[in-house]
Amino acid sequence: MHYARKFNTLKADEVTTKRDALFGAGKQTAGNFATFLMYSVCWILQEVKPPG
Repeated sequence: MHYARKFNTLKADEVTTKRDALFGAGKQTAGNFATFLMYSVCWILQEVKPPG
């Protein structure tokens, strides 16, 4: 986590707020991306599958 050094220069409450916001957004984005990726892979496999 190279973010830690930047956060250490801030006040403790700012660190907590930003960290929570960062992790919250990260988890949300990761979940959405994983779902999107899964559907994309399934769709691509169906499209690429040879007929018959």
